[in-house]
Amino acid sequence: VKVSGGGETTITDNYGVFLLSNAAFTGDFCYIKAEKNGYFIGSNTVHGQAGQELLTEITMQAQDNIVVYPSGEAKEIVLSNGSVVSFPANAIKTLDDKPYTGNVNLTSVYLDPTAANFAQVTPGGDLRAYNAQGQDVMLYSYGMVGVELRDDAGNQLQLADGQKADISMPVPTGMQGKAPATIPLWYFDENKGVWIEEGEAKLQNGKYVGTVSHFTYWNCDVPGNRAKLK
Repeated sequence: VKVSGGGETTITDNYGVFLLSNAAFTGDFCYIKAEKNGYFIGSNTVHGQAGQELLTEITMQAQDNIVVYPSGEAKEIVLSNGSVVSFPANAIKTLDDKPYTGNVNLTSVYLDPTAANFAQVTPGGDLRAYNAQGQDVMLYSYGMVGVELRDDAGNQLQLADGQKADISMPVPTGMQGKAPATIPLWYFDENKGVWIEEGEAKLQNGKYVGTVSHFTYWNCDVPGNRAKLK
């Protein structure tokens, strides 16, 4: 696995062990990212100070749920938990902003905030975010969906400018009693390692429903204040 963070890059050994020496910290944290074909990007945030020796673990999600469809057709993807992602026809572009015609290889995953391993698989690890006003907040998640689009050669694709996709995520049973009627949507910036507020979702028949204009991980969350325990 390729692992990068703090301006340093390395490759794990066969046991998944890696060492980043002299990695730069941003304030009191360092964002670590892991990449391997066939897996969603894994990441975690190490908290501490530069010059210390710190340990971290990263859990990667296999891209098992692969759907192939022609870009000229509309497509609705239903995940195992009942989440739905709907694409309009002719809505895909290449990363150099050219209209894409061909097969779309779509992989998706749902992350359940009530699952025992949620903290281990959450992108970035600590749910640190910037709200629409640019304020540094922490998130309380009601569910996440990750989507990745590629062509047949493995090149990454994206939603075309001006196009929207619909997302529907069921609220876990134990969280429905306190789920707000409207909740902010947040996307994960895989380069910066933080969640960014963009849009909102509405609660409809036990599901959060919203629209998005690009794909990475999308998260339905209530923001709160950060706290540091010493």
